[in-house]
Order: sequence, then C-alpha cells, then structure tokens
Amino acid sequence: MYVGRSINASQQRESDQKYNALKNLEGVKISYLEVEESLLYSVEKALLAYFKPPLNETDKHTPRGIEALRRQKGLTQSQVAKALGIDVSTVRNWEKSRDGTKMFMRVADLCELFNCNPRDLYEPIEVSKNAES
Repeated sequence: MYVGRSINASQQRESDQKYNALKNLEGVKISYLEVEESLLYSVEKALLAYFKPPLNETDKHTPRGIEALRRQKGLTQSQVAKALGIDVSTVRNWEKSRDGTKMFMRVADLCELFNCNPRDLYEPIEVSKNAES
C-alpha cells in the first residue's frame, strides 16, 4: 500500500515511479479520494497514521522536514542560521529533531486546527538585533 497527495492526481500519476511500477502488477488496485486542497495534508497524514503503508517508508538517510527544505533551496545550515539571526547549532538541532522541534509540531497542529498558516498565529513583533540569542 502507498498513500500520496497531489493537487492534480492525473498529472501526478503520469510521473510517479511507484504508480508506473505498480500499475502493471496483477492484483493491484489503485484508488483515489478527492478532497478540498486545504485538507490534503491532514487527510494524507491521517491515512498514513492509520494504514502505515510500507511503500511510503523511506530510507532513514533521506532528508526530511527542515533539512529537505533547506537543501531544496540550496542553502547551508550556516546560511539559514545567519538569515534567522540564530546559532548554526540551533539549525542543526532542528534538523536532528532535537531542541525546539516540539514547538514546530504544536504550530503545525494549530495550523491544522485553525486551517491557517503559521503567520496567522501571532501578531508581528520587532526583534532587535541585540536580542537574537
């Protein structure tokens, strides 16, 4: 079993390597569920948690989360730290799911609950350069 999400399912199927490998196997059934775009992430997350599909398991060395996003942008940990005005060890800890990652999970849960993005959760405050640490 494999669970995935796509805004354009037919286009996704055309390019999905797992789909192309599975469609020719006997006894394989491919199904889809149409949901509103705003629900894609939460529905996928719920299906993954319920079914625990083996084809969704990835190599433990495949970057995910902050590390994957950073690499997609072609940034180093130092560049991210500098852009945010934080120490590079903080970025390293976030990528290794150490200090501070519970806060990200809470923000994600709040965004799901309120169907909003993180910037909707707070009123902007100005951070002085001296208060970065």
